[in-house]
Amino acid sequence: MLLFYFRVLCRLRLLLVQDIFSKNFQQIKMKGRDVMKKSEWILCPVCGNKTRNRVREDTILRNYPLYCPKCKQESLIDAKDLQVTVIKGLEAKTQS
Repeated sequence: MLLFYFRVLCRLRLLLVQDIFSKNFQQIKMKGRDVMKKSEWILCPVCGNKTRNRVREDTILRNYPLYCPKCKQESLIDAKDLQVTVIKGLEAKTQS
């Protein structure tokens, strides 16, 4: 009987750890309590691949120069409530 309770507690603990460290959520401290904020990768408006930037649901970006390492294009974007809007695409300039 004791072994059964031990297994149940271990399983609950494992589920709790998996829930806290899931891929789409980050745990932050706010006013002494834990709040889960959803975050997503920003996708390139030209090729559709993931960039190196993430936004959370409370992130606000205005006139942000988003660079895609795959297609080497730069675009100006706005982001609010996980919605990304493209202002205009810019060409990446090489430094010489």
